[in-house]
Amino acid sequence: MSTQVRYFRSQNYIPGEELPEDRALAGGFYVRAVFDGDTPLYAEVFARNTLQNVIHYGCDLSDPELLPSHRRRYGTAALTAYAPPVRAPEGELHTLKEWEAKSDLFFTTKRLVDPRGEPLREEIFDSQGAFRGVRRFEYEGAELTRIVFTRADGVEIVELED
Repeated sequence: MSTQVRYFRSQNYIPGEELPEDRALAGGFYVRAVFDGDTPLYAEVFARNTLQNVIHYGCDLSDPELLPSHRRRYGTAALTAYAPPVRAPEGELHTLKEWEAKSDLFFTTKRLVDPRGEPLREEIFDSQGAFRGVRRFEYEGAELTRIVFTRADGVEIVELED
């Protein structure tokens, strides 16, 4: 495996948003991503040059060593772990688990993305597996125009309306 470190403005890894290392470090807000070819393996998210979150891709989310190995390497930095994507009729289903800094599992998200990689829907579950709600993403063409979160109790919260 031949890996390459690349720097970006965000975790979308858009080629036009790739930054030279010196510029990323000078700006203080960046994502340092490690790739194998075009496939991201993991990414470190920095704010004010301080590690905030580490994102791992292609993980076995049931692996009992996932969080302990992360804590040994990164201490209390938050962790986001993605399982390998699964094909769905509308695109791909991404399952991810998130741990806040210094804590156990915070929540699990099942995210449906379209063929462009844009999110369509997220189902969110708490650390005990209880359903917390659904987030829907609405677009006009390629532009995201509305995000609505519907809580488990049926209450709708408009998170973005353009």
